[in-house]
Amino acid sequence: KDEIIEEVCAQADGQLLSFLKSVDTTLPIRDYLIEVGMAYIRFARENPQAFKFIFDNQTVEVTEEELYEIVLTNTENTFGIAYHAVQRAIDEGVFISSDRTALDITYCLWALFYGCAVLQLRYLKSFPVDFEAADRLAVTTLLNGFGV
Repeated sequence: KDEIIEEVCAQADGQLLSFLKSVDTTLPIRDYLIEVGMAYIRFARENPQAFKFIFDNQTVEVTEEELYEIVLTNTENTFGIAYHAVQRAIDEGVFISSDRTALDITYCLWALFYGCAVLQLRYLKSFPVDFEAADRLAVTTLLNGFGV
């Protein structure tokens, strides 16, 4: 059973990764970060079962060393894509807040993406809001807070 769950999670992760990798990496970094967030949330809306399966059946337990080796040193994982986008923004001098690490900022963005997705899938299914516009506003507002 565990092996089947692991395989289904890997397939769903692969689908999410494809959504994130479909964002044009040549966009200016602010636009790229926004579109990565929008792609994440769009994946959840368009693939609710896969999204729920990923987060209901996986727990990430890694040491700091494993985190940097596996997740943050490549873009072949979903968190790594967001992390490298944030690192690119830092390298380009886009973030004003220098007291936060790329990992801190990526976590904040990821939490926002996930929160928007879960609210829409589980609690606000028929809520009368233009979710795409509201999601874009949420991501933009967070980036504004970081000075992007």
